[in-house]
Amino acid sequence: MIANERFFRMINSSERGELGFWQAVLSGVIVALIVAAVIAGIALFTNERIERPTAEHFLREYYEQAVPAADRDHAWNMLTVSFQENEDKLREGSLRGREAYDAFFSKLREVEVGHVDMVSGEPDWFEANLTYILRTGQHSIEKTRFKLVCSWLIKKNPFRNCKPENIQIRDTS
Repeated sequence: MIANERFFRMINSSERGELGFWQAVLSGVIVALIVAAVIAGIALFTNERIERPTAEHFLREYYEQAVPAADRDHAWNMLTVSFQENEDKLREGSLRGREAYDAFFSKLREVEVGHVDMVSGEPDWFEANLTYILRTGQHSIEKTRFKLVCSWLIKKNPFRNCKPENIQIRDTS
């Protein structure tokens, strides 16, 4: 007898009660997996909002840690990996990547973060007035745009705002 014929006969026979139990168990497992996949999809693809005051707090903290060499590792980790690997963004003379990052911040005594605004029509983009104070005492004022993202999926909750400790810089312009 062919296995498929035996299976179909078993479905239509008196053994159906036992098979019905296993069908119910299998159906329950499938439903649970579908629900888990939907919830995971929501967590992965729902962007948490980053409010303007939170972005301002994050940027102030970032620059407070980027300038002193002792805290720079922590500030470096406040950048997404894709940003860290973007040699067009992290360039200082002939240096690239982390070496360029360290060289840039080692020239600074302080970075003052002025008012931070959300960029209209561009989610996750913020614009900040930055004052770079060099070790020589010279000042340079720039308006810089930052794309901020909520970084940790496990801590993300689509019904709450992102916390500063979960934010990373994905891009600047």
